Amino acid sequence: MRAGACRVRGASHRSRAQHVLALIAYLAGCTSGADAFCQLGDEHEVARTSGKDFDAIDLVATGNRAIAFWSVAGGLFAQALDAHGASVGQRVRLGVRCDGGFGAVAARDGAEVACLLHPTRGKHEQPGGLVLHSIDRALRVTRTRLLGGAGPQSEGVALARGDAGLAVAWHDGAPDAHRIWWASLADGAEPPRVISEHGRMAQAPAMATRGGRTALAWAENWIERGELASRLVIWDGRSAPRTLLEHAHVAAMPQLFPLGASLALGYRDRTGAGAKTGLYLAKVGARGDALGRAVRAGRADGVGRPALQACMDGVVAATPRTYGGDYFVGINWFDHRLEKSRGEQQFYEDAHAFTHVSAACFGAHALLLIAEFPQLQRDTTALRAAPYRCR
Repeated sequence: MRAGACRVRGASHRSRAQHVLALIAYLAGCTSGADAFCQLGDEHEVARTSGKDFDAIDLVATGNRAIAFWSVAGGLFAQALDAHGASVGQRVRLGVRCDGGFGAVAARDGAEVACLLHPTRGKHEQPGGLVLHSIDRALRVTRTRLLGGAGPQSEGVALARGDAGLAVAWHDGAPDAHRIWWASLADGAEPPRVISEHGRMAQAPAMATRGGRTALAWAENWIERGELASRLVIWDGRSAPRTLLEHAHVAAMPQLFPLGASLALGYRDRTGAGAKTGLYLAKVGARGDALGRAVRAGRADGVGRPALQACMDGVVAATPRTYGGDYFVGINWFDHRLEKSRGEQQFYEDAHAFTHVSAACFGAHALLLIAEFPQLQRDTTALRAAPYRCR
């Protein structure tokens, strides 16, 4: 694995002269002052699966350790990690696979995991729905609750904990409707309700907490005057949902995250004809009704969702992206003003494709969880963890 700010691509297929040129380029690119401040640490293999794609992965920090979660055809699994990504104890199967994705958030003694199940057809037909698993420190499921239904095209869950307690939002997709459901899990709360606009095709939600209050964002598409229109929407739980911006990408994959006293948004977009999809970051106004100047964080044309994590007095942006035919994760650090002041690190290995990423913060460093896309020439795919530190 080459996990650093510079890459030597395809070295095993180069001539001696090409090796020398690659080494010169490598040394020149890796000795700049900016790149020297951020680095990836040693990687650790968390799990290896039998060649099937990951439905989703997630990583939560709880105390001095993290819990890695992943869903594959064989089920939903969890593995405790130390702060640098090494496995602690045995992995645990929590339940059936979350084929619509899942979300996780740390709890006092463990975690809460919301698992989105597609309906099943055939001999053992079952309706789809959202199931919440409560997990203790030993990774045992202590409670399971069904929160609501979901259609066969459902994809994406978000969890957050604010002053009002735990809240969850999920995407409910069917051929004729794509909606966002929201539910508060506080005692005495109202039943789940739809908060997206009727007649528009909503996509997977994102949630974050700022000042004890929870905000929710999602993208939605619709046809207007014969053309496809897209927008990003934010909801603060009090007033009606507000439009943050209209955008050109049909899969914006928005992410919300706290950044100091502010709330920030990340989303994918294209800015012109032929332009590569990029990740953009911007601060959100105090009432969720204004968006600050958007900063392009880098290319984001991979198939997976970016991971944005407030950490080290700024934000870590880990983004699935491409270079030619390669799929890897580009990692950048931005300060609290969303100014990029470090060189990009790249989690990359020749002939491998990395398409899923999640992140957690341990104060002085972030921990990244990165999963591969299955390759025809290999029987297994790996889930790996690595620390990321900026000085």
